[in-house]
Amino acid sequence: MTYFAYGSNMLTERLQARVSSACPISWAILSDYGLRFHKKSTDGSGKCVIIRNSGETVHGVLFEMDEADRGKLDKAEGLGHGYHHQTVEVQMPDGSAVSASAYSASPSHIEPSLKPFDWYHEFVLAGALQHSLPADYIERLQMIETQPDQDLQRAARVEALRVLGVASGGVAG
Repeated sequence: MTYFAYGSNMLTERLQARVSSACPISWAILSDYGLRFHKKSTDGSGKCVIIRNSGETVHGVLFEMDEADRGKLDKAEGLGHGYHHQTVEVQMPDGSAVSASAYSASPSHIEPSLKPFDWYHEFVLAGALQHSLPADYIERLQMIETQPDQDLQRAARVEALRVLGVASGGVAG
């Protein structure tokens, strides 16, 4: 299965912690979509979502993974609880087009006033840097306003710090 990651799953270590068979192929571009951090999360923050918007582009990473692992990714992404499958056509660096699976937020789960937690935003930035997405796109990501996670024991936050530490070769804590 070919999967287009555009949010926190762009970070290879993050995705492989969820789906061990995930192997990065290349960066890719999704045309006529914009990236927003407006998907309502159960933790009160905003997560990434792709929104159809003519003239915008979303940069992301293509991964290949075993079809048998789709259920693991579906569970991690909350399929049926705000996200659904979507097939998108992305452009590879050589100009060729590839069909890939992606997750889209249901309209009822989009809230434009939401901001991502700082640790989630760091996942997205780390993945963009790891896969050498264009500098101007990374700059746009860096400008996203975040909010601190007041729950220092939140399981997702603790896991984020661990994975980010592994990805950077350091020790997070």
